[in-house]
Amino acid sequence: MPKSGVIKNQWMRQGFGLDAKPNPTFPRQGLQLYADFWHPDQQPSGYLNNGTGIATEAGTAFVVGNNTINVTTQGNFQVYVSGSGTATTGTATVSGSPQSLTTGWNTVTVTGTGTITIALNNVIISKDINAHLMTVTGATWGSQGRTFDGISSVIITSSSPTNLAKGVSFGGWASTDNVTQSRQVIVYNGTGASDGYGILVNSNATTDGSISVLYGAVAFKTSTQLFGSGKHFAFATIGSGTPPTLTIYYDGSSVYTDSASTPNAPTTNARIGSDAIGFFKGTIGETFIYNKILSSTEIQQIYNATKWRYV
Repeated sequence: MPKSGVIKNQWMRQGFGLDAKPNPTFPRQGLQLYADFWHPDQQPSGYLNNGTGIATEAGTAFVVGNNTINVTTQGNFQVYVSGSGTATTGTATVSGSPQSLTTGWNTVTVTGTGTITIALNNVIISKDINAHLMTVTGATWGSQGRTFDGISSVIITSSSPTNLAKGVSFGGWASTDNVTQSRQVIVYNGTGASDGYGILVNSNATTDGSISVLYGAVAFKTSTQLFGSGKHFAFATIGSGTPPTLTIYYDGSSVYTDSASTPNAPTTNARIGSDAIGFFKGTIGETFIYNKILSSTEIQQIYNATKWRYV
């Protein structure tokens, strides 16, 4: 399991282990929420270990989602699974097929050559040291993120990344397919009707495409910055003062600052693509939640270290 790019005390973050880019230096405190979307060295569903004498898939060593694998060498190979699934016989035979797959590395024994199928359940796992489980509903994997339908697609974490009401930072990479749809939540910690906070495109009854922050059961705070076409990095910090200062960032630069009431502390799990009321329509890549206030320099650093994936 690749370990490079892992941040101390992080929650979930995109991996950087096997690509040619240098590992970025991220803020080393706080929790980081990562939707486990993008790069094949850290896939949510599973991938094949392409070692000497190990069965490989033609053309690549990685497996994503439910896949037919072309087994070119019979014998044992390793498949990493986030959550659970099964390996089943195709034109090649899986020993004891269907073979149950569990979280972590699994040894699969194949007789002959040909195809087998890896079928995985809708559970992904963070690639940090905590390995938190997340349940996927309808958000389909793609090369630069998962696609959300704006109706019911959502990823829900198995536990809340932090119960702090302020002194937090959050955001992520996304692109919307419909700037007129309201309350398109990129990432939210809590439940929008009652508690927590999150960043979204369009609060209720605001200018189409505006970047907003929702304080659960308190208020929407809406910037004049519009979410443009293509993929962009939307981020926000809620200060620790009384009242706390809210700052919204767009592509690494501050675009809105205001004093705000303290939101109600989150009492439920975090969500990607929804706050249990509104739903995002488009693609969401990496998402982040920290239990500390990131500086403008740190936010710019994250933007610069991740933008090569999207722009």
